[in-house]
Amino acid sequence: MVAQRCKYLIFGFVFLTFVQSANAQVKIDSTQNNSNRYSIGIENLNELDKEAFQNIVDNLSEIAPELSDYIVTFAYGNIYENSHLSQKEKQLITISSLTTKGDALPQLKFHINAGLNIGLKPDEIKDAILQTLPYVGFPEVLNAILVLKSVAYERKD
Repeated sequence: MVAQRCKYLIFGFVFLTFVQSANAQVKIDSTQNNSNRYSIGIENLNELDKEAFQNIVDNLSEIAPELSDYIVTFAYGNIYENSHLSQKEKQLITISSLTTKGDALPQLKFHINAGLNIGLKPDEIKDAILQTLPYVGFPEVLNAILVLKSVAYERKD
């Protein structure tokens, strides 16, 4: 129970720190329609990983095609688009958040790859993961570091 609360606290702390440092407010543009958000979401996903959109659609098409629409439209067409944070900051926050979750290793792998694709260095990602250690403990951090290691090995970075 305490570990779960710590996970939420670290996410909140990291998120607020970045938002305060950027002096930003997230604004949702309600004038955009879902079609426009979907197109923006595809563009944002392609910036992170050229194959991401097709992988999402392919993996979900038979069982839950609407879920791929939600991911593209909401996560990448709305939330990811409407931020004053840089791509690198967004990926470091996402990697830290997924590390604290502990049970989202496929998503963590994707975002570590995306971070490397947009110019994060493996040491920057490692440091973001290690920063969560006092809050989430060794098992989650160890799992995340092993994901980073496997991604770096696959990429030969």
